[in-house]
Amino acid sequence: DDLLGIYGEMDVFGKPLCSDFQERKPTLLYLEAKKRLSGKNADLLVAMTGQPFYSSEMVSVIRHLLTDCGAEQAIRDLAKAHTDAALAALDRLPQNTYCGYLRELTASLLRRGA
Repeated sequence: DDLLGIYGEMDVFGKPLCSDFQERKPTLLYLEAKKRLSGKNADLLVAMTGQPFYSSEMVSVIRHLLTDCGAEQAIRDLAKAHTDAALAALDRLPQNTYCGYLRELTASLLRRGA
């Protein structure tokens, strides 16, 4: 969900892009970027939080900051690791229709942020 809020499409996501930034929510993506950024880029990220409106140019700047510092990939990797762990846990359950539903749901959540 954190990734969709920055990298998704508003029509698909269902709420404005960067709404977490607007609300100053400390998402994992934001916290990872804060840890990785320094200097003017760190200052820019902080300055871009809490804005009343995010233009497409502002969204693009935020995307570049998060991508260039590696925060985007780190969160994608974390989501993949948690998905893999969930699927491994499902492997230990009896394989039936309900387990199949959970497997599909788990995989779809990862694809949703791709």
